[in-house]
Amino acid sequence: FSDIEDELNFAFMLEYETRKGHWGLWGNTSYAHLGDSDVEGPLGLTKMDPTVNALWQGLGATYRLGAWDLADNSGKKKVSVTVDTFAGARYTYLNLEIDFKGVFQGRFNKVDKNKSWVEPLIGARTIWDLSERWTVTLAGDIGGVVAGSDFAWNAWGLIGYRFNLFGDKNARVLAGYRAVSQDYTDGSGRDKFQWDVTLYGPI
Repeated sequence: FSDIEDELNFAFMLEYETRKGHWGLWGNTSYAHLGDSDVEGPLGLTKMDPTVNALWQGLGATYRLGAWDLADNSGKKKVSVTVDTFAGARYTYLNLEIDFKGVFQGRFNKVDKNKSWVEPLIGARTIWDLSERWTVTLAGDIGGVVAGSDFAWNAWGLIGYRFNLFGDKNARVLAGYRAVSQDYTDGSGRDKFQWDVTLYGPI
């Protein structure tokens, strides 16, 4: 795809985390379905329906460095920041399908290929408590280099609002933006596989 970000049909993301004291465990599951229909091939002799199913699964540990008060906010509550570091690994699975139509149909009706790899990652997260109800989260990680992708990065920013659900301000809703980028190459020549993609959008 020349502009793969325009071909996103469906995606979901699930975050989960547990912590006791300074130490914790985290996980992240993301899925994206990318594709287009009736893409014209060379000279307009054929059409293709390309589809990519992509799954990312991250697992790791987190360590809370601490929380610090920064300033007073109208005398009601101090603005504070909490800093977490984390490390782990991310598994990537890709499935590529291309259905051919036109003059090449019959010779190659369909291409179906899979690719997967695992890469280490390290990152940090900051949680800014602006008031009793409002928070801002900024986080990011880098991965690959020594294994998996040649280089990968992941960044997101969220605005959160605490509200009462089953107790006093014990629930929170968040909205923001996330970007994920991977540059992975395997093989050479006719067998070379390259996945150099950045996906981004609201969450």
